[in-house]
Amino acid sequence: MQVALPELDGAMEPIVFAGRDSNTGKSHSLPDRITSLCSRAIKWANLRKKKNAEKRLAVTVFSFPPDKVSCLRMWLVLVHSLTAMRW
Repeated sequence: MQVALPELDGAMEPIVFAGRDSNTGKSHSLPDRITSLCSRAIKWANLRKKKNAEKRLAVTVFSFPPDKVSCLRMWLVLVHSLTAMRW
């Protein structure tokens, strides 16, 4: 997984929760990140219990290299895919 752009590898919400000490090589957890990760996991679990009408959806269109034609093409495919989904 890329560290700089993890979403390009499919990571939806990457959270770094530990790191290595460069001198000893030991792994150290980051308590505030672990709290954040646990909170996020609980929210994902609670989302399963909600009715679809209560859920919100955000769509991000990514195009590289950026140009208007490929963005429009992706948007048209996305709209078609969303309308084909069973809600």
